[in-house]
Amino acid sequence: GLIAALLLVDFSSGPEKPREISHGTARESTPVSTPVPVTTEKTSPDKAVTEKSVDREIINGEQNPEATTAGERTVPAQDRDSSGENVETAVEIEPTAVVEKEPEAKTVRVDFTRLSPDDLILHFTPNSAVIDGHAEKSLTNILSFLLEYPRLSVKITGHCAIAGTEAGRREISVLRAQNVYSWLTDRGWQPETSPLVTGEAGDHPLTRDPEKQDINRRVEITLSE
Repeated sequence: GLIAALLLVDFSSGPEKPREISHGTARESTPVSTPVPVTTEKTSPDKAVTEKSVDREIINGEQNPEATTAGERTVPAQDRDSSGENVETAVEIEPTAVVEKEPEAKTVRVDFTRLSPDDLILHFTPNSAVIDGHAEKSLTNILSFLLEYPRLSVKITGHCAIAGTEAGRREISVLRAQNVYSWLTDRGWQPETSPLVTGEAGDHPLTRDPEKQDINRRVEITLSE
């Protein structure tokens, strides 16, 4: 019987495929899906973290940059308290101090042309330091000018004729200068800088002609800024 069964096999058609044995109605096979691995990126405390956890999908072994949830605001880690809630940080702004500038002092130009050269030279009689009427007229103009410009530097220098002794010439020239200074201060002049009051004796005569010594008996007033 075994030999007869072997003779009935058709070896020309190749090995016979196994047949599926169905129990009842045949069903189509459903492919089994392989779950895609999902990883969650953790941020370090030093970096900014988002208000919600953001899962980044890994597709085919590559990170999908569009997987980050859109529209979420990044909150710095230092602005979150221990409970994870956002904390509003108040920043105090110190008020800026307003420094008022001092008004700049206006520069006043002194018009020295208001005084004539004759006003600045006062003449005296021989052996006298008395201020006469002509000298007072000049001193009145000078006083008005000095009261307007109290910051001026003033030099009052007395002179005398070349006659007489050295001691006498020195004494009379100093006395003439001191009398002019006293005349001005007695009438309200208060200089901000003390003037130089001195006597030059006969050291700087305007002339040595014995007939013209009257022009040497004088007091010169020098004004400067």
